Parts: sequence; structure tokens; C-alpha cells
Amino acid sequence: MNNVFVEYLGYIATILILVSMMMNSIVKLRIYNVIGALTFGIYGFIIGSIPVAITNIFIVCINIYHLIKMVYAKKTFSFIELPSDSDFLQKFTEKQKLNVADNKYSHNLLITDDALVVGVLMCYQLDDKHIFIDVMHIAKGNNIKQIANFMFVENSKYFKDKGFDILVTNISAGVKDKTLQEIGFVQQSDKDYIFELGIS
Repeated sequence: MNNVFVEYLGYIATILILVSMMMNSIVKLRIYNVIGALTFGIYGFIIGSIPVAITNIFIVCINIYHLIKMVYAKKTFSFIELPSDSDFLQKFTEKQKLNVADNKYSHNLLITDDALVVGVLMCYQLDDKHIFIDVMHIAKGNNIKQIANFMFVENSKYFKDKGFDILVTNISAGVKDKTLQEIGFVQQSDKDYIFELGIS
């Protein structure tokens, strides 16, 4: 086989492994790592280095196993309500560089998955029936649809128990308009979107 091709294959494998290590998302890290390790495995077989080939094939199998586990893992979302003057909330919003207004919010919900913070909702009351979500931040690598379903469908009772029937938000809250529609919000005006809470 062409030596230049083999050499380039080795370089490509190296680059893919290095790129995988720069991923913030564990899913992306494992996907790039699978491709890189598979390329290294092929490279190992071509150059006749069986230890290199076998090691990388094992790495591919381990990554695929963990990816499958992630896909089928049951999410254990929960949420806690924090006061606006909570030190933790203030530090979290500063670290995430969220644009928040001081003492404006009547409802601050920290969303967790297996005790890890995956998102935050910061809301204020518009009137007796409407609550405005001013900040809707979902940490990178998390599925916004799953979290939205957990907060707005499975736990709609939280909002309804406080007398709210309709959630209102807009794209300045931190979520794109297309995503808002995908998670069930309906466009009401140029900027505003509403979500009508079902009866749980």
C-alpha cells in the first residue's frame, strides 16, 4: 500500500483523537474518539502493528458501550426553588455569564440530573395567570426537549399550584425561536411565545 496514504491515515487518526479531547460534550468526545480509534486500528493493521490495532479496537468497543448506555440511561431530573438572593444562584449566573436583573425574579428553579446542575429557569409574575420566563438556560450537552418535558409537562403542577395557566417567554431568554416551537411554545407576537399548561 502507498506509504504516503498510510502516513496520512496515521496523522488523521491522531488529529481525530486530539479533537475528541477538546469536546465539552461527553457524547461528542466519545463519537470523535470512536472514529479516531477506529482509524488508528485500521492504521495499526496496515503497518502490521497488532498491539496498536487491538488496543484501538478495544477503545472503539468501550466507547460504543458507553454511548449506548447514555442513550438508554434513565434521566433522574429534579428541581429546587431558590430565592433571588441565593449565593449559589448568583455565583451560578455569573459563572454562566447569564444576563439577569437584580431582585426581579419571583421564581428561580435550578434543574438537576443526578445531582448535577443542567439548567436554570428564572421567572417573574406578569399577572394572576401568566408567568414570564426571563432566563431559560440549559447547560451544554443536555437535551432541552427532555428538560422542557420534565419542567413544563411532568411538573406543570408546580406552576398550576401557584395559580399560573400560561408560561410566557421570548428569544431573549436564551433559547432560539425554532427550539421554543420544538418544545411546545406557540408564537404569539414578533418576540413572545406562550406555553399553555395542561392539567396534570
